[in-house]
Amino acid sequence: MAPSCLLLFLVSLVPVMLVTAADGQGGKGCSPTVCGNLTISSPFWLASEEATETNDCGVRGFQVSCYVNNMPYLQRLQILNIFYDKASLLVADLDKLLKDFNTSRYDGCHAPMFNSSTKLGNPFSISPINQNLIFYNCTKTLGEEVRQKSGLVETVCRNNTFVRAGGRYDDLSGRYGDYFLEGCKAIVVPAFIKSGKANASNYMQLLNDGFLLTWQQSPPPPLSPFKPPPPADGQAGGKHCPPTMICGNLTISYPFGVVSEEATETNDCGARGFQVRCSRGTPYLGLSFQILNIFYDNGSLLVADVHKLHDDFNRSAPKGCQAPSLNSSTKISSPFSISPVNQDLIFYNCTKPLTDGVRQNRGLVETICRDNTYVGVGGRYDDDVLSNYGIYSLEGCNASVAPVLVESGKANASNYRELISDGFLLTWLPPSAGKFTLF
Repeated sequence: MAPSCLLLFLVSLVPVMLVTAADGQGGKGCSPTVCGNLTISSPFWLASEEATETNDCGVRGFQVSCYVNNMPYLQRLQILNIFYDKASLLVADLDKLLKDFNTSRYDGCHAPMFNSSTKLGNPFSISPINQNLIFYNCTKTLGEEVRQKSGLVETVCRNNTFVRAGGRYDDLSGRYGDYFLEGCKAIVVPAFIKSGKANASNYMQLLNDGFLLTWQQSPPPPLSPFKPPPPADGQAGGKHCPPTMICGNLTISYPFGVVSEEATETNDCGARGFQVRCSRGTPYLGLSFQILNIFYDNGSLLVADVHKLHDDFNRSAPKGCQAPSLNSSTKISSPFSISPVNQDLIFYNCTKPLTDGVRQNRGLVETICRDNTYVGVGGRYDDDVLSNYGIYSLEGCNASVAPVLVESGKANASNYRELISDGFLLTWLPPSAGKFTLF
């Protein structure tokens, strides 16, 4: 386990985003600009082709690129609309249309290989009002009974690739195992549906119509310690919450609140998203993350994705031993983000053994499952996953990314189980005063 002093140093490096500039524009020297049919204004700013995050106007993370066809892009996502009054924007992951489902590409037509969430970083989060599209790359043909039972629709690729509609995006952590299909790699893509339930047969149009992102309107000033405002009722834990509670060796206080095993977000204490469940003296955030430590002054917490140890690498599990099939980021939504001080572990489920040359070139280590599953080390979470996530691709393998917090130096892939157990760092932004409503 990383020492507390080291963690406090690491979390102090996490940038805190300033959304509203003092001069009312996108930042120093920024002014509203038009790209296509959209007006780009504070907190966003339009950068020149040669601009960097440090030599042009604006706030880090809100930089918009306007390409020659007058299409505005945020990172790798095309911006379809911005709703400034609701701190939200509609974006489309066009890579999934232009690359993944392109039958003319050199690498062939295939279902998406990475979740859309791998392209996002602080201060943006995928809105919980989106619905899930689940894409499957399978190693064998699925029977008609399986396809009908799971509501699967074959994609245009027709190479054992399928799609189905899931639930709301905020239900993902609780329904994580429901998307598992033996012999298939599952990828989650959010889709914004104005009413009703998504129709998987219309997946191309749904991808084109995009999904909703939100950003925090009023985070604390840059690089200042996190100091949350007191709740309206004066209790540190929120409505109906005691000021502090102990779960195991951790003190749970504002903005978190400890709830009973049967509690819901609407009938118990705590701000939405900050509810902690204490099970046999162990605190959990959601259904998947064990809380190892909370750093209230820095707005961050250390968590471990225990399912990756208890379920994936468990030889006694009903589905057998396997490398993780979904990225940890699929279980995370607003107000939490994966800190960029983490490093990447890349897990591979492959359809055939990799040659020694490939394994040595990629620095891959075989997992305890020994069924063509491997693990390697990537770069910093913000350096590789958000900008160059395609570099982790290996022919015949499905890749998933797990962040880990490393004390110093570079992670050692051979210690992957200990690294998962030691956890990774999440950051949070203060709970908002109101709830998001549909426009």
